[in-house]
Amino acid sequence: MGYPFEISRFTASPLVYLAAEEDMSHLFRDCVEARSIWPLVIKPEKVHEFHSLELRSWLLVNLINQQQFSIHKEDWDIVFGTIL
Repeated sequence: MGYPFEISRFTASPLVYLAAEEDMSHLFRDCVEARSIWPLVIKPEKVHEFHSLELRSWLLVNLINQQQFSIHKEDWDIVFGTIL
């Protein structure tokens, strides 16, 4: 069965990857809605670092190291995942 688009258009290229990463960064932490939620759950002294990490590192740090940014002592992985 044919697709209504060319499969080759969706192969990974550096430009496509960078554009997708930028969109995900914006969606998860930089859009107006995200910027209004994150300050409620992250340490004030960590705001700059929280918003400046590369997307992949940001995801890993938040999922693995619960004490890095969270003002919550427990369940940061659940809070973080729920906000995303």
